[in-house]
Amino acid sequence: VTARKEECLSLPPLIKQTVYCEMSPIQRKHYEEMKKNFLAFIQDKAAVAELAITKTLRMQQIMSGFLKMDDGTIERFESPRTKVLAELLEMIVEAGEKVLVWSVFVEDYKTIREVCDSLKIRYVEVTGETKNSDKFKNVEDFEKMPEIKVLIGAPSAGGVGINLVSASYSIWFSRNYNMEQDIQAEARNFRPGSEKHTKITRYDIVCRGTMDDLIMQSLANKTKIKDEILS
Repeated sequence: VTARKEECLSLPPLIKQTVYCEMSPIQRKHYEEMKKNFLAFIQDKAAVAELAITKTLRMQQIMSGFLKMDDGTIERFESPRTKVLAELLEMIVEAGEKVLVWSVFVEDYKTIREVCDSLKIRYVEVTGETKNSDKFKNVEDFEKMPEIKVLIGAPSAGGVGINLVSASYSIWFSRNYNMEQDIQAEARNFRPGSEKHTKITRYDIVCRGTMDDLIMQSLANKTKIKDEILS
């Protein structure tokens, strides 16, 4: 016999909303060039897994508003995704709520910091860049200090074993295909203790008609398969 945690616990409803955005002209240019190169690469039957993964990773990076060049330098460019993030953060913080902002790229953390700074929102971080000695303090500060409204997190670093129930919102600025990380990160504020909120809201920022759609569909399919196996 299996049971979902929401069936065993008195948790508030989990509301999932997809917020769509377009790519800027410069993003679209880079994305279409990378897509064309990727398709040519596949059609040429040189589909070495490592290289294929690298190309899809570059397409994901472009959607976030940056591109890592072959020489290791980073080119950043305008991304409407950033504006959507700012609008969501402003709305949530003005309502007096706290929010987790998840992302999978180091360069994203810089973007999220800049948005928070521009809105004068205090934040802490739990990412792969955060020292272990600082992670627990940052989590504690986020949970106990009302003035800290945002926690910037990496699913791989902050997605397991920590309690972030002071946040009634989460925003996925970027994501990958890892279902386990997605589930664990979502469970940081949808868990025992979150019943103090009337609802928990998750926003996924998605560029329509891009790799974002494919990743979201893949995660949904994996979750469906998992549920079917358990049932």
